[in-house]
Amino acid sequence: MSFEDMILMILGFSALLLLIGLIVSIISGIIKIMRIVINCLIINKAGDDFWKGLIPFYCRYVLFDLAFNHKTAVVMFVIYIVSNIMMFGLGVIMKTMEYIAETYNDIQTITDTFMVVALVMGSVNLLIWLVVQAVNRFYSFAIARAFGHETGFCIAAIFFPLITSAILAFGSNEYVSDVTELFKEEY
Repeated sequence: MSFEDMILMILGFSALLLLIGLIVSIISGIIKIMRIVINCLIINKAGDDFWKGLIPFYCRYVLFDLAFNHKTAVVMFVIYIVSNIMMFGLGVIMKTMEYIAETYNDIQTITDTFMVVALVMGSVNLLIWLVVQAVNRFYSFAIARAFGHETGFCIAAIFFPLITSAILAFGSNEYVSDVTELFKEEY
């Protein structure tokens, strides 16, 4: 194999990787836009203003309020926000530590210490991510119940939230406000 053939092969492989990255980015963007449309339709179907689905964190609160009673919605929203802030903060700290470790790579003690701290922080980040996923899955279950679906559909919503949300948004079902209560409202 000649040098020119190797260069052409490397360029072809690089172009293929760029094309795959572009396709993945386009699909990801389409899914995000679909998610926004689905959230707007669900909120509108429940009798609220559709524009509330366009504001990211407010949309999440409105959806929690549709799926849960008010007290539970507030608790779930606080857990969701705090865990997302913690994940962002841990990511910033880990990137800062990575930069310091690369800058002072001649000092083995600093690098070893940072590696241990990064391992612990990565584990904490994983636990927080699992909490966020649990909140999202529980929300999917609860919103399916709030639209009057039976247990089988609600369980499917845990495993296939985008598909079941699309069914809720585009289907003929109506919001029946059968909200899930973890914390009882006191009147």
